[in-house]
Amino acid sequence: MNRSQFAFKLIDVFFYPLQNGVHFENIKEIRDVDYVPGGGTSRSGNIYFDKTLAAKGRKFPVIAYIHGGGFLMGDKNYRKSVCEYYAHNGYFVWDVNYRMPPEIVFPEILYDCVDGLNYLNELAKEYDIDLDKVVVTGDSSGGYLATYATAIACDDELRESLGSPEVKVKIAALAPFCGIYDVNVLLKQHMPLDMIQQVTGMLIGMHVDHDKKNIVESPWFNFLSPGAFINDKWPPAYIVWSEKDLLCAGQGPHMAELLKAHCPVVETDSAPELWNNHCYHLLWRTSAARKCMTKFLRFLKEQGLR
Repeated sequence: MNRSQFAFKLIDVFFYPLQNGVHFENIKEIRDVDYVPGGGTSRSGNIYFDKTLAAKGRKFPVIAYIHGGGFLMGDKNYRKSVCEYYAHNGYFVWDVNYRMPPEIVFPEILYDCVDGLNYLNELAKEYDIDLDKVVVTGDSSGGYLATYATAIACDDELRESLGSPEVKVKIAALAPFCGIYDVNVLLKQHMPLDMIQQVTGMLIGMHVDHDKKNIVESPWFNFLSPGAFINDKWPPAYIVWSEKDLLCAGQGPHMAELLKAHCPVVETDSAPELWNNHCYHLLWRTSAARKCMTKFLRFLKEQGLR
Protein backbone atom coordinates (compact mmCIF):
# COMPACT_ATOMS: atom_id res chain seq x y z
CA MET A 1 0.00 0.00 0.00
CA ASN A 2 1.55 3.33 -1.05
CA ARG A 3 1.16 6.68 0.71
CA SER A 4 -1.92 7.73 -1.25
CA GLN A 5 -3.70 4.44 -0.69
CA PHE A 6 -2.89 4.63 3.01
CA ALA A 7 -4.20 8.21 3.22
CA PHE A 8 -7.53 7.36 1.57
CA LYS A 9 -7.88 4.22 3.68
CA LEU A 10 -7.28 6.33 6.80
CA ILE A 11 -10.00 8.77 5.67
CA ASP A 12 -12.44 5.88 5.18
CA VAL A 13 -11.76 4.45 8.63
CA PHE A 14 -11.69 7.77 10.49
CA PHE A 15 -14.87 9.14 8.94
CA TYR A 16 -16.86 5.91 8.92
CA PRO A 17 -18.64 6.51 12.26
CA LEU A 18 -19.33 10.14 11.34
CA GLN A 19 -20.72 9.28 7.91
CA ASN A 20 -22.57 6.11 8.85
CA GLY A 21 -23.92 6.77 12.32
CA VAL A 22 -27.49 7.48 11.18
CA HIS A 23 -29.93 4.69 10.39
CA PHE A 24 -33.53 4.58 9.23
CA GLU A 25 -36.31 2.16 10.09
CA ASN A 26 -37.91 -0.30 7.69
CA ILE A 27 -34.99 -0.35 5.26
CA LYS A 28 -34.28 -3.65 3.54
CA GLU A 29 -30.61 -4.16 2.72
CA ILE A 30 -29.41 -6.88 0.34
CA ARG A 31 -25.64 -7.04 0.16
CA ASP A 32 -23.10 -8.22 -2.39
CA VAL A 33 -25.29 -8.79 -5.44
CA ASP A 34 -22.94 -9.61 -8.33
CA TYR A 35 -23.51 -7.48 -11.41
CA VAL A 36 -20.88 -9.51 -13.25
CA PRO A 37 -21.21 -13.28 -12.76
CA GLY A 38 -18.47 -14.37 -10.40
CA GLY A 39 -17.25 -10.79 -10.13
CA GLY A 40 -16.80 -10.96 -6.35
CA THR A 41 -17.30 -8.04 -3.99
CA SER A 42 -15.36 -5.67 -6.25
CA ARG A 43 -18.04 -6.06 -8.92
CA SER A 44 -21.12 -6.28 -6.77
CA GLY A 45 -23.68 -3.90 -5.35
CA ASN A 46 -25.83 -3.42 -2.27
CA ILE A 47 -29.58 -2.85 -2.57
CA TYR A 48 -31.63 -0.64 -0.26
CA PHE A 49 -35.36 0.06 -0.26
CA ASP A 50 -38.17 0.80 2.18
CA LYS A 51 -40.02 -2.42 2.99
CA THR A 52 -43.25 -0.59 3.80
CA LEU A 53 -43.32 1.07 0.38
CA ALA A 54 -42.52 -2.20 -1.36
CA ALA A 55 -45.46 -3.83 0.43
CA LYS A 56 -47.73 -1.21 -1.12
CA GLY A 57 -46.69 -2.27 -4.62
CA ARG A 58 -45.00 1.04 -5.30
CA LYS A 59 -42.76 1.41 -8.34
CA PHE A 60 -39.53 2.92 -7.10
CA PRO A 61 -37.47 5.64 -8.77
CA VAL A 62 -33.82 4.61 -8.72
CA ILE A 63 -30.64 6.09 -7.32
CA ALA A 64 -27.49 4.42 -8.64
CA TYR A 65 -24.67 5.31 -6.26
CA ILE A 66 -20.93 5.17 -7.00
CA HIS A 67 -18.71 5.54 -3.93
CA GLY A 68 -15.60 7.67 -3.67
CA GLY A 69 -12.13 6.92 -2.34
CA GLY A 70 -9.60 8.66 -4.55
CA PHE A 71 -9.91 5.95 -7.25
CA LEU A 72 -7.67 3.80 -5.05
CA MET A 73 -9.66 2.82 -1.96
CA GLY A 74 -13.25 3.00 -0.68
CA ASP A 75 -16.10 0.53 -0.70
CA LYS A 76 -19.87 0.54 -1.15
CA ASN A 77 -20.29 -0.45 2.51
CA TYR A 78 -18.88 2.95 3.57
CA ARG A 79 -21.99 4.65 2.14
CA LYS A 80 -24.62 2.80 4.16
CA SER A 81 -26.24 5.83 5.81
CA VAL A 82 -26.61 7.91 2.65
CA CYS A 83 -28.11 4.91 0.85
CA GLU A 84 -30.54 4.30 3.71
CA TYR A 85 -31.46 7.99 3.61
CA TYR A 86 -32.37 7.79 -0.08
CA ALA A 87 -34.31 4.57 0.51
CA HIS A 88 -36.16 6.20 3.40
CA ASN A 89 -37.21 8.93 0.98
CA GLY A 90 -38.72 6.50 -1.49
CA TYR A 91 -35.87 5.36 -3.73
CA PHE A 92 -34.57 1.97 -4.75
CA VAL A 93 -30.84 2.39 -4.18
CA TRP A 94 -28.23 0.42 -6.11
CA ASP A 95 -24.86 1.04 -4.42
CA VAL A 96 -22.06 -0.34 -6.59
CA ASN A 97 -18.45 -1.33 -6.12
CA TYR A 98 -15.90 -1.36 -8.93
CA ARG A 99 -12.35 -2.58 -9.41
CA MET A 100 -9.57 -0.08 -8.80
CA PRO A 101 -5.89 0.40 -9.59
CA PRO A 102 -3.54 -1.37 -9.60
CA GLU A 103 -5.91 -4.24 -10.50
CA ILE A 104 -7.22 -2.25 -13.45
CA VAL A 105 -6.53 1.23 -14.84
CA PHE A 106 -8.33 3.84 -16.92
CA PRO A 107 -10.54 3.33 -18.89
CA GLU A 108 -11.38 -0.14 -17.55
CA ILE A 109 -12.55 1.36 -14.27
CA LEU A 110 -15.31 3.00 -16.33
CA TYR A 111 -16.36 -0.35 -17.79
CA ASP A 112 -17.21 -1.65 -14.32
CA CYS A 113 -19.35 1.38 -13.57
CA VAL A 114 -21.23 0.97 -16.86
CA ASP A 115 -21.72 -2.75 -16.18
CA GLY A 116 -23.03 -1.85 -12.74
CA LEU A 117 -25.54 0.61 -14.18
CA ASN A 118 -26.65 -1.84 -16.84
CA TYR A 119 -27.44 -4.43 -14.19
CA LEU A 120 -30.47 -2.32 -13.27
CA ASN A 121 -32.17 -3.99 -16.24
CA GLU A 122 -31.77 -7.33 -14.47
CA LEU A 123 -32.89 -5.92 -11.13
CA ALA A 124 -36.04 -4.59 -12.81
CA LYS A 125 -37.08 -8.20 -13.45
CA GLU A 126 -37.19 -8.84 -9.71
CA TYR A 127 -38.04 -5.47 -8.16
CA ASP A 128 -40.64 -2.83 -8.95
CA ILE A 129 -38.29 -0.12 -10.19
CA ASP A 130 -38.92 2.61 -12.73
CA LEU A 131 -36.15 2.56 -15.33
CA ASP A 132 -37.36 5.90 -16.67
CA LYS A 133 -36.35 7.48 -13.35
CA VAL A 134 -32.71 6.54 -12.87
CA VAL A 135 -30.54 9.10 -11.06
CA VAL A 136 -26.78 8.51 -11.21
CA THR A 137 -24.81 9.97 -8.34
CA GLY A 138 -21.55 9.60 -6.47
CA ASP A 139 -19.08 11.42 -4.27
CA SER A 140 -15.46 12.45 -4.85
CA SER A 141 -13.95 9.98 -7.35
CA GLY A 142 -17.42 8.42 -7.49
CA GLY A 143 -18.71 11.79 -8.66
CA TYR A 144 -16.13 11.64 -11.45
CA LEU A 145 -17.21 8.12 -12.39
CA ALA A 146 -20.91 9.00 -12.29
CA THR A 147 -20.20 11.98 -14.53
CA TYR A 148 -18.12 9.90 -16.91
CA ALA A 149 -20.83 7.24 -17.15
CA THR A 150 -23.17 10.02 -18.24
CA ALA A 151 -20.65 11.20 -20.82
CA ILE A 152 -20.43 7.68 -22.25
CA ALA A 153 -24.21 7.39 -22.34
CA CYS A 154 -24.51 10.64 -24.28
CA ASP A 155 -21.63 10.32 -26.76
CA ASP A 156 -21.29 7.22 -28.95
CA GLU A 157 -18.01 8.44 -30.44
CA LEU A 158 -16.50 8.81 -26.96
CA ARG A 159 -17.77 5.37 -25.97
CA GLU A 160 -16.15 3.81 -29.03
CA SER A 161 -12.87 5.64 -28.40
CA LEU A 162 -12.79 4.29 -24.85
CA GLY A 163 -13.86 0.81 -25.89
CA SER A 164 -16.58 1.03 -23.27
CA PRO A 165 -19.73 -1.08 -23.09
CA GLU A 166 -22.90 0.74 -24.09
CA VAL A 167 -24.93 2.29 -21.28
CA LYS A 168 -28.23 0.43 -21.57
CA VAL A 169 -30.24 2.45 -19.08
CA LYS A 170 -31.63 5.93 -19.50
CA ILE A 171 -29.93 8.39 -17.14
CA ALA A 172 -32.68 10.79 -16.09
CA ALA A 173 -30.46 12.99 -13.90
CA LEU A 174 -26.82 13.31 -12.84
CA ALA A 175 -25.78 14.35 -9.32
CA PRO A 176 -22.03 14.47 -8.62
CA PHE A 177 -20.94 15.55 -5.12
CA CYS A 178 -17.48 17.06 -4.49
CA GLY A 179 -16.03 15.37 -7.55
CA ILE A 180 -13.10 15.76 -9.91
CA TYR A 181 -14.07 16.63 -13.49
CA ASP A 182 -11.04 18.31 -15.08
CA VAL A 183 -7.58 16.80 -14.73
CA ASN A 184 -5.95 20.03 -15.91
CA VAL A 185 -7.45 21.84 -12.92
CA LEU A 186 -6.30 19.02 -10.65
CA LEU A 187 -2.73 19.15 -11.96
CA LYS A 188 -2.45 22.81 -10.94
CA GLN A 189 -3.02 21.84 -7.32
CA HIS A 190 -0.22 21.11 -4.89
CA MET A 191 -0.66 18.40 -2.29
CA PRO A 192 1.90 16.90 0.10
CA LEU A 193 3.76 13.68 -0.59
CA ASP A 194 3.12 13.89 -4.35
CA MET A 195 -0.40 12.54 -3.83
CA ILE A 196 -1.72 13.99 -7.09
CA GLN A 197 1.11 12.38 -9.02
CA GLN A 198 0.53 9.03 -7.29
CA VAL A 199 -3.23 9.01 -7.78
CA THR A 200 -3.19 10.07 -11.43
CA GLY A 201 -0.27 7.77 -12.16
CA MET A 202 -2.01 4.74 -10.70
CA LEU A 203 -5.22 5.66 -12.50
CA ILE A 204 -3.56 5.65 -15.92
CA GLY A 205 -0.90 3.03 -15.17
CA MET A 206 2.26 5.10 -15.51
CA HIS A 207 4.76 6.98 -13.37
CA VAL A 208 3.95 10.68 -13.19
CA ASP A 209 6.94 12.93 -12.51
CA HIS A 210 7.07 15.42 -9.66
CA ASP A 211 6.41 18.31 -12.06
CA LYS A 212 3.50 16.32 -13.61
CA LYS A 213 4.49 17.31 -17.15
CA ASN A 214 5.00 13.80 -18.48
CA ILE A 215 1.34 12.89 -17.90
CA VAL A 216 0.61 14.26 -21.37
CA GLU A 217 2.52 11.26 -22.75
CA SER A 218 -0.32 8.98 -21.72
CA PRO A 219 -2.51 7.99 -24.69
CA TRP A 220 -5.50 8.59 -22.40
CA PHE A 221 -4.56 12.10 -21.27
CA ASN A 222 -7.08 13.85 -23.53
CA PHE A 223 -9.81 11.52 -22.29
CA LEU A 224 -9.31 11.97 -18.55
CA SER A 225 -11.65 14.93 -18.05
CA PRO A 226 -15.37 14.10 -18.43
CA GLY A 227 -16.20 17.81 -18.45
CA ALA A 228 -14.63 17.98 -21.91
CA PHE A 229 -17.36 15.78 -23.35
CA ILE A 230 -20.55 17.52 -22.26
CA ASN A 231 -23.10 17.91 -25.04
CA ASP A 232 -26.75 18.80 -25.46
CA LYS A 233 -27.86 15.21 -24.80
CA TRP A 234 -26.93 15.43 -21.12
CA PRO A 235 -29.75 15.19 -18.55
CA PRO A 236 -30.61 17.65 -15.75
CA ALA A 237 -27.81 17.93 -13.21
CA TYR A 238 -27.40 18.76 -9.54
CA ILE A 239 -23.80 19.48 -8.57
CA VAL A 240 -22.36 20.07 -5.10
CA TRP A 241 -18.97 21.31 -3.94
CA SER A 242 -17.09 22.73 -0.99
CA GLU A 243 -15.63 26.14 -1.78
CA LYS A 244 -12.52 25.42 0.31
CA ASP A 245 -12.20 21.76 -0.66
CA LEU A 246 -8.79 20.42 0.31
CA LEU A 247 -8.90 17.67 -2.34
CA CYS A 248 -10.93 19.03 -5.27
CA ALA A 249 -10.41 22.78 -5.17
CA GLY A 250 -12.07 24.68 -8.04
CA GLN A 251 -13.57 21.59 -9.65
CA GLY A 252 -17.24 22.18 -8.81
CA PRO A 253 -17.69 25.78 -10.03
CA HIS A 254 -15.80 25.02 -13.24
CA MET A 255 -17.94 21.97 -13.97
CA ALA A 256 -21.13 23.84 -13.12
CA GLU A 257 -20.40 26.42 -15.79
CA LEU A 258 -19.74 23.71 -18.36
CA LEU A 259 -22.99 21.96 -17.46
CA LYS A 260 -25.01 25.17 -17.68
CA ALA A 261 -23.92 25.61 -21.28
CA HIS A 262 -25.61 22.34 -22.31
CA CYS A 263 -27.90 20.76 -19.72
CA PRO A 264 -31.61 21.65 -19.66
CA VAL A 265 -31.55 22.19 -15.88
CA VAL A 266 -28.57 22.68 -13.59
CA GLU A 267 -28.85 23.33 -9.87
CA THR A 268 -25.88 23.84 -7.58
CA ASP A 269 -25.14 23.83 -3.89
CA SER A 270 -21.93 24.68 -2.08
CA ALA A 271 -20.57 25.26 1.39
CA PRO A 272 -18.27 28.24 1.95
CA GLU A 273 -16.86 27.26 5.34
CA LEU A 274 -13.53 25.49 5.71
CA TRP A 275 -15.03 23.03 8.20
CA ASN A 276 -17.68 22.01 5.64
CA ASN A 277 -15.06 20.47 3.44
CA HIS A 278 -14.73 17.54 1.05
CA CYS A 279 -17.92 15.44 0.94
CA TYR A 280 -19.44 17.48 3.76
CA HIS A 281 -22.88 16.25 2.69
CA LEU A 282 -22.09 12.85 4.22
CA LEU A 283 -21.65 14.25 7.73
CA TRP A 284 -25.26 13.82 8.83
CA ARG A 285 -24.96 15.62 12.15
CA THR A 286 -24.23 18.97 10.49
CA SER A 287 -26.82 21.47 9.34
CA ALA A 288 -24.93 21.98 6.05
CA ALA A 289 -25.33 18.28 5.19
CA ARG A 290 -29.02 18.23 6.07
CA LYS A 291 -29.71 21.37 4.03
CA CYS A 292 -27.76 20.01 1.06
CA MET A 293 -29.62 16.71 1.00
CA THR A 294 -33.01 18.36 1.50
CA LYS A 295 -32.30 20.65 -1.43
CA PHE A 296 -31.21 17.69 -3.55
CA LEU A 297 -34.44 15.81 -2.88
CA ARG A 298 -36.42 18.91 -3.75
CA PHE A 299 -34.53 19.13 -7.05
CA LEU A 300 -35.40 15.52 -7.85
CA LYS A 301 -39.04 16.13 -7.03
CA GLU A 302 -39.11 19.15 -9.33
CA GLN A 303 -37.70 16.98 -12.13
CA GLY A 304 -40.42 14.39 -11.59
CA LEU A 305 -37.93 11.88 -10.21
CA ARG A 306 -39.37 11.40 -6.75
